[in-house]
Amino acid sequence: MSAAMSAAASAEDLFVQHQQMVWGVGYRILGSAADADDLVQDTFVKFLERPPDDVSSAVRPWLIRVAVNRARDGLRLRKS
Repeated sequence: MSAAMSAAASAEDLFVQHQQMVWGVGYRILGSAADADDLVQDTFVKFLERPPDDVSSAVRPWLIRVAVNRARDGLRLRKS
């Protein structure tokens, strides 16, 4: 297995493992299933672009922080 395939497999595993948690954060903040779906995608795109330094132990808090920040940004955009 190549390094690129291994990285893709581990990214997919992380997505499957944390998708529902990120969706739940988004739904509770934004109040919309469609917005929560978009938040999940945005959060994991951000993860793929710039993952945390310590992927093994810092993934969950990092994903929560990014999801909350992006949800807040979404709420701010609604108000303006």
